Amino acid sequence: MDKENNLVIISCGIGEDTLPCNAKNILKNAEIVAGGTKLLDQYAGAHQEQIIIATNAVDVCKELIKRSHSEKVVILASGDSLYNGIAGTIGNLISSERFTVIPNITAFQSLFSKLGISWNDMKLFSAHGSKGRLPWRQILSSNKAVIYGDNILTADRIAKLLIEKYPDSKTRDAVAAMNLGLSDEKIVRGTLEELATCRINGLSMLTILQCTSDLMPSISLGLNNCDYHHKNSLITKPEVRAVVLSKLNLKPGVMWDLGAGSGSVGLEAAGLMNNLKVYSLEKELSRINDINCNIKSAGLDNISAVYGNMPDEIEKLPNPDFIFIGGGGADIKEIVETAFSLLNSKGRLVVSTVTLETVASLSSTLTAYRKEVVNLSVSHSKSVGELTIMKSENPITLFVYEKGEK
Repeated sequence: MDKENNLVIISCGIGEDTLPCNAKNILKNAEIVAGGTKLLDQYAGAHQEQIIIATNAVDVCKELIKRSHSEKVVILASGDSLYNGIAGTIGNLISSERFTVIPNITAFQSLFSKLGISWNDMKLFSAHGSKGRLPWRQILSSNKAVIYGDNILTADRIAKLLIEKYPDSKTRDAVAAMNLGLSDEKIVRGTLEELATCRINGLSMLTILQCTSDLMPSISLGLNNCDYHHKNSLITKPEVRAVVLSKLNLKPGVMWDLGAGSGSVGLEAAGLMNNLKVYSLEKELSRINDINCNIKSAGLDNISAVYGNMPDEIEKLPNPDFIFIGGGGADIKEIVETAFSLLNSKGRLVVSTVTLETVASLSSTLTAYRKEVVNLSVSHSKSVGELTIMKSENPITLFVYEKGEK
């Protein structure tokens, strides 16, 4: 290690000794070795200062960065440090020129090599830090998927959770793997239903294999109202949700769902794009409880419920790229103008309105930025005796605004 780059992260792969030769030489000359207890026991020398990295990873990394100015520091990571590993934490603290990463094989690469299955069309998920929540719809909609387990959600529990959320998935082929590369390595192949009954401990992962479309759930767009906890009719109707999301032209970024009610619009946006961060703002505490319940049910980690009034709370949130406002009262004009002023350039704002008063107020609001006004009339069939009639819902008017470049 040269003086200007004394911080090296060594990815240890899996198994007893998968370190490349250059990593061994760097490790031998290190003055400080940091990592998990098992890796330190396996690789660190008695003559080296050893620092354990556990739940306090960020604080320890900051100290290691500071000490690397004058001492040779090696950080040990399991698998490959750039997949949900310590290298990502270091990369968030300093520029890439200030540290070196030595790559290695990941657990999922090792598993797929043992199975003889290609992983070019696979999606990766992790239960680490998820607090028992997983985006089950995204997982089961994948052609192939690997979910890294943790102490709460081991491979068998993940299989059980997926079945609970979508029972039709129980016959889907899957593989559970435990402690890959260690003496007690275990790989079990079967259906999700079969794997849910296995006893899996230690470091585990669940792999969902290719299947037919009838075993996959539908995308999170225009889901039935019964899929959400909500009070009375305080939920945007499925057809309106689908149109609203199409008018928002969603991309990665930040979205506000203002006056969120049950949070259905924000939830479907978050479910469609996992690199979109959604803030669902609601002033009624009981509705906040509904939103949190719906977030937990969906297993999403890219959406948050925010309790408070619109004018007071929105200025505390990250500036949005997309805004949905689900109605409003006499102050709708002020709310729209304030929200729009905080919208990032090229951002979109969509307002859903029902009353004539709101339509009248918005007709003269931000007209220079208005892209279109859309009126939606939705009717559903209803049986009357042996006949069928169409019953109309209240018409909805959408105001669509777009902010130009600065």
